[in-house]
Amino acid sequence: MNGAQGEKLGIEDESWDWVASQNGKIRTQIKFMQGVEGNTVWTWSAIAKQGDAWELDKDANEASVAFLMNHLISEFLPSKTILADITNSDPITGQAAWYDLCVSITPAVAEAERQPACVLTYLTSSRVFGDFDDPNSKVSVLTRERGGKGLMPELGYNPVNQ
Repeated sequence: MNGAQGEKLGIEDESWDWVASQNGKIRTQIKFMQGVEGNTVWTWSAIAKQGDAWELDKDANEASVAFLMNHLISEFLPSKTILADITNSDPITGQAAWYDLCVSITPAVAEAERQPACVLTYLTSSRVFGDFDDPNSKVSVLTRERGGKGLMPELGYNPVNQ
């Protein structure tokens, strides 16, 4: 994407970010490029192709380290006036058309900072989510401080209640 536009959105070069449309959301790596118009997100058409296809080497990065934007694309063009559905694909190849796809791009939260929606939306801080295998995680520290007790340890479960 355009670097100046990325910086305005709080995106960093080569960072992992969310790209979302009305149809879906993917987490992908963003690379800045000054040679693209400010409101355009560009992707190379060989991304996520099968090795040995499109004259790609069978071990090409594009065949193994890639993403597929088709999850963001509607099967049909949006229509409020046309009665029939019009396919949103190349008429020759059938490839999903993404040249007119409208997306939003937002920074992805670091994996260590991710929280489930039930924790993020709870009005108080009474719900805590974390990794009990990490003695320094918030959930481990709170459990120790509050004298948490294991729930049904005889069944091998690890949830704690306090």
